[in-house]
Amino acid sequence: MVGRSRILWVDGSAGLVAGIVLLAFHPFWAELTGLPRWLLVFQGCANFVYAAFAYFLAARRGQPRIGLFVLVGGNLAYALLAAVFLIVFFPVCTAWGVLLFTAEVLVVGGLGILEWYLLLRTIQIDIRLCSAGQPLRERGDR
Repeated sequence: MVGRSRILWVDGSAGLVAGIVLLAFHPFWAELTGLPRWLLVFQGCANFVYAAFAYFLAARRGQPRIGLFVLVGGNLAYALLAAVFLIVFFPVCTAWGVLLFTAEVLVVGGLGILEWYLLLRTIQIDIRLCSAGQPLRERGDR
């Protein structure tokens, strides 16, 4: 499905850019946000792992559903973790730190919800096609 592949490429690119920016400038970000350097390095590395997995799925002709479920779950779990980090580090972080975590929750959580919607939509389409007697292996988007 074209829409699913595009969102995976965008999601992987966002993770890659975020990882590069966080790791390359973590001393600057630590001072700006008031957050510990180890946390920013952790976030940057997590973004690289996530981007690699998103690119892996996007590059495949037929993305396996289990991989997509893992990716969506990772997005939603990371958004939840960012919300927890916001609460835990709120006493020490600056307004920029609050903004960073809020953006993480909104962007990553929003992408997770969008990917979940697209995944459910393709499952519904597959069910309709199977009900109409068309085997999944004959479809062009698999």
